Formats: sequence, structure tokens, C-alpha cells
Amino acid sequence: MNFQTFLTFSAQICAGFFLIIGWGYDSWSFLPKLLTAVEGIAGLNAEHTFNWPLAFYLLASLISLGSLALYFFAKNLSAIRYGGIFVSYLVLVIFAVTALIL
Repeated sequence: MNFQTFLTFSAQICAGFFLIIGWGYDSWSFLPKLLTAVEGIAGLNAEHTFNWPLAFYLLASLISLGSLALYFFAKNLSAIRYGGIFVSYLVLVIFAVTALIL
């Protein structure tokens, strides 16, 4: 398994994990409490809370679709360049999702 396949496969596993968390957010009692504690640690007050299920769904879809597109469109890049583009893409996804859900 080469580096591009490994990163894409790992991203699909993470996207599936985020999808499961977003799907089970209301049914698990500990998850809203945990994420409310995270908001408290971050210093967010009541009017600036995250919409966590939407955030997990957006993360899952953007990571999944973007990593697949990057895998198919960047097959001829070297492993180091592909890894740099992949990490830059993940940082961009986190910034975009944070801006969309806040």
C-alpha cells in the first residue's frame, strides 16, 4: 500500500467515525456533556455554541469527498508533496467547518 492510498483510506475511516458520532450525538448521553465541557474550556459562551451534529456531518462529508478527489486528481505527485497538500487540505477543512458552524 503506497502513501497516497494509506492517507486516503485513513481519511475515509475518520470520515466514517465523524459520521457515526454525528448520527449518535443525541442518543449518547455522555457526548453532549463532553462537548459542552470542551466549549467551556475554549471559553465559548451560550450565544456562540457549536452545532455539533452539523459539524460532524460537515467534517465527514468534506474529508471524505476531498480526500477521494485529491487521491484521483493527484496520482502523479510525490509522497512528500501529496502529504503536504493533504495536510493543508485538512487544515482548510477544519477552518471552513468552524466558520460554518459558529
